[in-house]
Amino acid sequence: MPEIWTHEVPMRWGDLDILNHVTNVVYLDYAAEAQAVRRRDGHQIDHRPVREVTVTYLRPTALSRRPLLVRSSLDGDELTQEICTTSHDEPAVHARVVTTYGAPAMPLIPSLDGHAVAASVRVSDLDATGAVSLIGQFRVAQEARVLHVGTQMERGVLGQVVVGTISLQPVAPLAWRPEPYEAHSWISRVGTGSFTINTLVGDPSAPVLVTRTTLVGFDSATQTARPFTDPERRIVLDHLR
Repeated sequence: MPEIWTHEVPMRWGDLDILNHVTNVVYLDYAAEAQAVRRRDGHQIDHRPVREVTVTYLRPTALSRRPLLVRSSLDGDELTQEICTTSHDEPAVHARVVTTYGAPAMPLIPSLDGHAVAASVRVSDLDATGAVSLIGQFRVAQEARVLHVGTQMERGVLGQVVVGTISLQPVAPLAWRPEPYEAHSWISRVGTGSFTINTLVGDPSAPVLVTRTTLVGFDSATQTARPFTDPERRIVLDHLR
């Protein structure tokens, strides 16, 4: 039987992005808070390293005075955490964080074209061991992905997109250093209203981490997904590898 527990997490103004929704990486903060409380209460979650973390965003979360509810379930080597609001009788799931434990695996890396961007690590990204935390790794990869899209793709053509899912594979410890790491991004899948962009931090021959992010076309007026226009899809296809 899986171990199941719940924990309430209060929200902060700083959790929001420019759309007044909870920022992508903040959901990991909520999940980590619930894990920390579990450990404080004397429960071991898993002693093995993290093999992969996947965050699936199901619906936007706006700021509320009500705390969010984190429902956690540990089943074998997989920890599933649902981030929920509780304004109704049945909690509504807004995001799902799945952490898989085990030995790191080397991801498949295509031949890259050399368009690297700088990925900087800050001291605030470090955890108690002195290595960059999982949350810090997500932030570093996200900054590199946004910089790649902003400099390598025609933002005047590509309309608004939001993150649907992010998966992170840690390969080696990410350490703090004054000089930035190099980061490469490439598009691995293109659909009618979404595409998947991968980001590698470190040397391509010896990556430190790799993320896989699905970006979805978004209509802010209706707060719903939308299909890409023909010019948008052509731009994205030009970067498919």
